[in-house]
Amino acid sequence: MAANSIFGTGGAIAGQTNTASAGTSLSVASTGIGNILFVPYYNAVGGNATLLNLTNTDVTNGKVVKVRFRGATNSDDVFDFTVLMSPGDVWTAKVAKGADGKAVLSTSDATVTLPAIPAGGQAFVTDRLPPTFTADQKAAQTLEGYIEILNVANVPPKFNPTAAVSGATLTIAAAAANGGTDNPLFTAIKHVNGVAPGSTTVNGAAYINNLKTALTTEATAVNAGLDVPSGGLYANWTVIDLANASVAWSGEATAVAANGTGRIVFSPQLDGAVDFNKATKLTADPLLRYSTTAATGAAITAANLTDPAVVPQYFDFPDMSTPYVGGAAGNTSTDLSYGAPIAQANELGYALAVSSIKNEYLTDTTISAFTDWTFSIPTRRYGVAVKYSSATPNFTRVLNTVATIPASTTEPLSGAGFNNSNASSLFFTATNTELSTHKILISTGDSSPLTFRDREERTVSTGFVFSPSTASSLKFNGEVSVLSFNAGGDTTPSVLGGSITRQDVTSAYKDGWANINIPGVAATGGAASAVAGSGEQNIAGAWTAVAHGLPIVGHAFTRATGPAVAGKSTNFGQTFRHRYTAAATR
Repeated sequence: MAANSIFGTGGAIAGQTNTASAGTSLSVASTGIGNILFVPYYNAVGGNATLLNLTNTDVTNGKVVKVRFRGATNSDDVFDFTVLMSPGDVWTAKVAKGADGKAVLSTSDATVTLPAIPAGGQAFVTDRLPPTFTADQKAAQTLEGYIEILNVANVPPKFNPTAAVSGATLTIAAAAANGGTDNPLFTAIKHVNGVAPGSTTVNGAAYINNLKTALTTEATAVNAGLDVPSGGLYANWTVIDLANASVAWSGEATAVAANGTGRIVFSPQLDGAVDFNKATKLTADPLLRYSTTAATGAAITAANLTDPAVVPQYFDFPDMSTPYVGGAAGNTSTDLSYGAPIAQANELGYALAVSSIKNEYLTDTTISAFTDWTFSIPTRRYGVAVKYSSATPNFTRVLNTVATIPASTTEPLSGAGFNNSNASSLFFTATNTELSTHKILISTGDSSPLTFRDREERTVSTGFVFSPSTASSLKFNGEVSVLSFNAGGDTTPSVLGGSITRQDVTSAYKDGWANINIPGVAATGGAASAVAGSGEQNIAGAWTAVAHGLPIVGHAFTRATGPAVAGKSTNFGQTFRHRYTAAATR
């Protein structure tokens, strides 16, 4: 078991590099700079390509950064890797459709990645997609989705290790007055004349290779050259339609920041099964955790405890629900409660929750205008997922079920003698989610949620036609849902060319603005109360049986074509972030 979440003491051990206090909470950063980033949409459909720029604003420390691409339909992991960023570094990459139909990530950047990205690019992976899908269907699932980016650890220039890693020639001496010994891992990733030395030196190779091993305590993390993460990351994205006059849309990643340094949440970029008890403490993903048939309040026993639907691997960690703040100094995954990742997912959901979405649409046919809205729901995977099988049923909705009352850190869970708590997500429950063939639909909580207004104050909230859904009310289709306006159907041309989670809506108005009401579902509970030192966030006030909205981030994408000027095209694209009404109550 090499996945871990270590609440380190930071600079006091690792060379006084970090001065921020240990974090206790996470919140959306209005500055756009944070510890955890979320890119709400990537697209490699047809001639589209997505450009990603990731910046480390910390000019002192290197960063270990986990990057994970998830598919638009069910948030399946379709590609993940680790980036070792230099201080002040910018890492860049492009995602486009490859010859075999799958998305391919390519980069000419000199920053170290684990594993290394081949010169010709690396195709996305379809192993976690439905086994009943054809190769072409699986490939299509890689072309749209969203991106998770996590600062899992810092790499300080100096460190105070108690032992050198295997294969290194470094001799560990007493810490110098200037803050410790030169950190070989930092030296390996710090750019020299624009290039990271990487494994070109004996010590660099040894310390990079050591990231394949278990870091089970703060001391082993420090010996490996790591320190507690202090954030300082931001990212920008651009979707370019290279096939149609190079129209482009761009935006910024949503940033989540800790109110101090975070936990070291490093896990090797390798396969290999992770202990199920540890996995249940490290993620709220329903497919990677234990589940139980025990009713709320009933005892969890070996007889009613079910192994994870997908065997968790080292590369599955961390994710956005892995406990990132809180706990006692030096504690590790063993000290976490089974409800800790559910609590974090709920708190992130609350930080992003909205009760309505508002934006413009433009579909004037005289300028060939089209508008698509995207709705990305970053914490949905941590409340509900779809289990795939080659046997009937091929698709099964899976909700979270396991935490304990009272909150427990005891392992193994089946022998703990604790009762099952109401551990489901506060935003995604059996009430507002449904399985539609192979994907999850999410109700807004309003039977008539969508209201159109034109530019002359006229309004209408009935008479819409949704395609392809036969439901009378708008539902969010998949994890990243695309809604086109007045395109004439879900298979006709639109702005983004999306297909796997797209719906189309038709209205009498060609231009204006629209509002989607999203009260959400009334739910109580969440994870069990926190254990001292468990890493579980203490919720500031009880969750009450009121509608909490839904955690949604998205944009309006517009394309239009004007008359040619001096023989040149006047194609243009616009990107507008959604405006929201916050869901202010718990």
